[in-house]
Amino acid sequence: MSESNDEGVIPLSRWRAALARARRGHKADAILSEPNAEKLVPTLPVQELYYAIKEVGLADAADLVALASPAQIQGFVDLDVWDKDQLDVGRLNSWIEVLAEAGYEKLGAVIEALDPETVALWLKRQAVVYDLTMEQPPDEPEGQYFPTPDRFFLLDILPGGEEGKALERILDWIYRYDLTLGRAIVMSAKWELESGLEENSWRWRQGRMADLGYVDFYEALSIYRYLDPASVKIDEQTFVLAPPDTPSELPAVLAGSLDEAGFFGKALGTLASDADVEKLHGALVLLINKAMAADLVDPGDMEHGKEALARSVAYIGVGLEFLARGDIARAGQALMSVALERIFRVGVSLTLQLRTLTDTLLKKVKPVDLESPWEDVLLALSRRRPEFPRALDPPPAGDPGAGPPTGTRPFRTLADVARAAAALEQIAQIVHTPARE
Repeated sequence: MSESNDEGVIPLSRWRAALARARRGHKADAILSEPNAEKLVPTLPVQELYYAIKEVGLADAADLVALASPAQIQGFVDLDVWDKDQLDVGRLNSWIEVLAEAGYEKLGAVIEALDPETVALWLKRQAVVYDLTMEQPPDEPEGQYFPTPDRFFLLDILPGGEEGKALERILDWIYRYDLTLGRAIVMSAKWELESGLEENSWRWRQGRMADLGYVDFYEALSIYRYLDPASVKIDEQTFVLAPPDTPSELPAVLAGSLDEAGFFGKALGTLASDADVEKLHGALVLLINKAMAADLVDPGDMEHGKEALARSVAYIGVGLEFLARGDIARAGQALMSVALERIFRVGVSLTLQLRTLTDTLLKKVKPVDLESPWEDVLLALSRRRPEFPRALDPPPAGDPGAGPPTGTRPFRTLADVARAAAALEQIAQIVHTPARE
């Protein structure tokens, strides 16, 4: 969406300004407060809308969900209703019930656009279907019987109480929207194997998720594979544009945790145009999604999503600082010429070098045999993804009597890498120095 003076079209720059002003409030409210929100919402990236909904909770986001397009809602379903490769019918019910609040036409349009395998599996998990043209149902249902409006089928609705009544109402509305659609869903739930429905639904979902950067776990692990830092060069022209449908800026709920004062944030500030920044943000969105996949973080887990962003940006900052030798202008040049994933891997690899040194020391000494802070250092650097031990951070400013910080944090600078390396050298000296009698 670009700048436009057409009536009813909100310029993208003003939309972004509205989001920026709303950072202290809920994004869903900011979206709905925009003039002609009904025209704007269908143009917004799936992830931005999804996180806005998750921020306030699905139950309180009915108005926003009602404005989303069927394609966007398919994206919400992809992001939210799967537990690994298993469809979570309870979560899908929550989305469908919110859609039902918008009326049968909205509900029907969305059901029609969703993967038919997903809808059939959703019904099959909650009802036993009897084809009245060829079989006689039992006298007593497991739950409660519901005849379809065309009287061709009798469904034994398994959930009880309000949940069962809600399912009956939804099925009735699907038939009201399109009789043929309703019959197709029921027939598929009747005759298709559950395993086949789930497998096909998962396969379609994975293809769309890959477009967003949420690749298979094992494929995503490649971002943490060692890469010789010296093999990456500024101006190597490996930068790759993200696919056209990728959001050109981070979801606001994640962007709030982006450290603009860090090396990466400062490098972004050197880029020549907003278009360049958008290119970088698109690449960053894909990288964060890949990192979340590699770290087994659920797309809807905003807190761990923020942690993944902070960790990824820290790795990028370390990699950039190494490539640019601390020169912010050269770092900006690197951002436009080097694939962001390669910069990320440079930062990762510098910490993996520390882990290699740590593993060597661990063959000679156990962390528990060392005094603080050396025990903390070895434990932090021996992790599968090494963390910076806070024990090496200086005491808080203004409180010189405070003890050393505890715990770990991501490596953020080359100085962090150097301090950790120096600490390992000191540990090596302790290990190799014979104890005095």
